[in-house]
Amino acid sequence: MRACVSLVALSLAVAGCSGHHAASNRSSLAVLRHLTADRANFGVILDRETGKAVAAFRVNNPIRAAIPDGEGGWYVGGGFIHLNGVLRKRLAHIDHNGRLDPDWRTEANGNGVSVTALARIGSRLYVAGDFARLQRKPRFHLGALDVNSGRLDERWRTRADPGFGGQTLLDAGGRLIVGGGGCCSEAGASVGALDAATGAIDTTWRPHVGGARLYGRGVFMLVSDGRGVLIRGIFGRPHGRVAVGVINPKTGRLERRWRPRASATCAWCSLMAAGVGRRRVFVSINGSAPFKVLAFGANGKPTGAWRVRISSAAGFYGAASAYALSPGARRVYVAGDFDRVNDVRRFALAALDPATADVLRAWEPKAGTASATMLVRSGPRILVGLTLERGVRFGFTGLTTYRPVNRLHLVLGLSSAGSVRIGIGRKCNFARWAESARCEGKVFRWLGRVRFDRAERRRYRHGLAGLPRGHYFVRFVPQGQGGSPQPPYDFPVTIPPPKVRSAFGG
Repeated sequence: MRACVSLVALSLAVAGCSGHHAASNRSSLAVLRHLTADRANFGVILDRETGKAVAAFRVNNPIRAAIPDGEGGWYVGGGFIHLNGVLRKRLAHIDHNGRLDPDWRTEANGNGVSVTALARIGSRLYVAGDFARLQRKPRFHLGALDVNSGRLDERWRTRADPGFGGQTLLDAGGRLIVGGGGCCSEAGASVGALDAATGAIDTTWRPHVGGARLYGRGVFMLVSDGRGVLIRGIFGRPHGRVAVGVINPKTGRLERRWRPRASATCAWCSLMAAGVGRRRVFVSINGSAPFKVLAFGANGKPTGAWRVRISSAAGFYGAASAYALSPGARRVYVAGDFDRVNDVRRFALAALDPATADVLRAWEPKAGTASATMLVRSGPRILVGLTLERGVRFGFTGLTTYRPVNRLHLVLGLSSAGSVRIGIGRKCNFARWAESARCEGKVFRWLGRVRFDRAERRRYRHGLAGLPRGHYFVRFVPQGQGGSPQPPYDFPVTIPPPKVRSAFGG
């Protein structure tokens, strides 16, 4: 069983915002129109109250972490080395309109470098990720910077190593809570607390949930307002125990008031993302559950009517996901890989009514393929991390490898307007196809083309009568509206011998 720990808060104070909205930088949104067949990564800034896009900027690799700067902007981290064409190695400071701070220059370096988590306590900015140096000084996976200047805080050093498999940081109870692949072994857990001023491991902070002490690997999420931290893990003692509960961030002790039901099929045990609103925890669920975004009350029980169905036209077998949530007083924002929310078209980003789960108006990207992975509020605005492509995403169902077929009965899905051309060919090396999804043979007959007006699924049926028995392959060639044909998808099939009607009998 794969070990994993999820931490979400019991409650989070909703930051108030004034009626004054700062001027936008809408001219910067033009950067979103220059897409190619290659993936492009962006940060898009929205007005939280209206959902309208007010600014955008481009990075050469995804943003993986962000934190408010206290003045409406953000400190951002990720795998990028350029932001709007300006050199910024994995860390940058942007204002509320997405403009780069020219004076804040810091960097994380090493092989395969990425910043994966940020936290702030006072004048320190804590940085975690897969790096070996901060500001050209040795700092293995974790370090601290002066938040104003970006200079390395050389007084702050720690023996904790959160590893590089999904580090998380959190300011809770005046401590820096750290989790990751192998954090804080001195504290006997994969999640631990560090002294905010020195980086020393607090060996008295040992989170327990019931009779299970959390240990091992797999911490991937931390969210809190400082009053309570929910811990969920599929490990512990006894082995494989599901541990769910709220701990006091100051002591690490279990809070008895929060008692969610824990079982092998509980929603908490498939948690992918979480955000905390007024008296409720909003979560997204991994897997094939019919409702993938849910709300839980302060006692850990589902609130019933508040549930959201998300789907993807090209994503069969439960492929749609919500990667981030950001609840507010009037809107709950959801970001992920989807194109419909509660049967309403919403591409990668949606805004929901926190009382009814109704889908509200909000900006959405114009692209063939889109995925949003991050949502971080700062004052009256919210930062969205996006990956966009001009090309469309394609999926289908209705074929089984080398299962005999004499007629195609398919369901095709496309992520945006376009078409799919379908043909049949001979000669397909199975080992090669298993590695590349391509057959080396040529198409000898094109069967037709299916057109899509939007992100949708279409049925396709076509007979294969007249073809000799043997091994063939079906080729699908997707093409976005106004774009060029994309690389094909092949699928090997077997055509059986024709049925022979018996000369005997009635």
